Amino acid sequence: MANLTKVLSLVKGNGTLAVNVTSIPPSFMRTVMSWFTIFTIVATLVTNGFIIVVYITRGHLRTAFNAYIFNIALTEALTAILAMPGIFVLSFYGYWPYSPILCSAFTFVKQHLGSGVRYGHVLVTVNRMWAVTFPLDYRTAHTKRVSNCLIISTWIFVLGLNCPSAILGRLNPVIYPVDFCRMDYRGYLATLAFGIEFVGYDVPEIIIVFAYPFVLYKLRQLRGNTKIGQVGVSAGVQTGPRMFSLEAVVPANASNHLPPSLVRLKTIDEDVVLPPAQQQPAPHRRRRKIMSRSHYRVLAYFVVGVIVCWTPNHLYYLLVDIINYRNDIFSAVQFFAQSTYSWINPILCYLAMQQLREAVKDLIFNRR
Repeated sequence: MANLTKVLSLVKGNGTLAVNVTSIPPSFMRTVMSWFTIFTIVATLVTNGFIIVVYITRGHLRTAFNAYIFNIALTEALTAILAMPGIFVLSFYGYWPYSPILCSAFTFVKQHLGSGVRYGHVLVTVNRMWAVTFPLDYRTAHTKRVSNCLIISTWIFVLGLNCPSAILGRLNPVIYPVDFCRMDYRGYLATLAFGIEFVGYDVPEIIIVFAYPFVLYKLRQLRGNTKIGQVGVSAGVQTGPRMFSLEAVVPANASNHLPPSLVRLKTIDEDVVLPPAQQQPAPHRRRRKIMSRSHYRVLAYFVVGVIVCWTPNHLYYLLVDIINYRNDIFSAVQFFAQSTYSWINPILCYLAMQQLREAVKDLIFNRR
């Protein structure tokens, strides 16, 4: 596995090349990487394809929250179509055999999609933070239009973040042989390059990992307040203003006189049990509770997947950028871990979200 770092650096998630590496890896390792990339392309398209298809064909899945899951799945599928073939070429040949124009397109697309999928996970995290911090505002303001606007805004941010490095990098003179196929900006814009890489790749993981304990704490706090409110309702005692419903300001026997806009606000949190006059139909409450728990569960699974699969890549290339660190085994681990997450991610969604799981089963077994 001597000097495996060269090809692994060529296929780094953000498209840059680690320096001071001159020889290619053994043909065996290039073969392993090539076949693994082919498997990753197929697995990514299949697993994410199921999510894309059920989201489009099942109307009940086209919710505001599921738009974020669809965005991640679509980004991973586009990565498999547009970026991973270039990774296979670099793994198979050990160099870039095509034109510099195709190299520029490949490196930009790979860098852009890699950063985009990370900020797609940030959207899920921020969504859950919003839901537990301002539950009333979330249930009234978070619509499909809002989620779509947030997704579009995130992609505009990612595009603006990656365009300067891509444009400047490809216009500067080439430091290394052109067949290496990488961004050429590091020797000229070292500080800017490091900043863009850090914001585009490392910051999303920091947000996801460190925000989850806050979400968990707030969720338990809200559920603790819910139990207190349930005790007061069952005893017929007014427990004071509550953040979960309109019970504090609207008498239970007045629910039939509320305007439609207020009737829809009666149950703010899915775990709250309101007096019978204010409760929604049992199947609707049960469905909303299942969806709510699935949303928090998918974030928990994302956190585990991100730590396991993204951390080696981010840590390794931070060490490369800061102290010019080199380690063939560490480099191989980060490559395989990062590639695996592209098809592991939809499996995590499948395991976490019951409605998605049922829809995929219906699609596979042709059940309507």
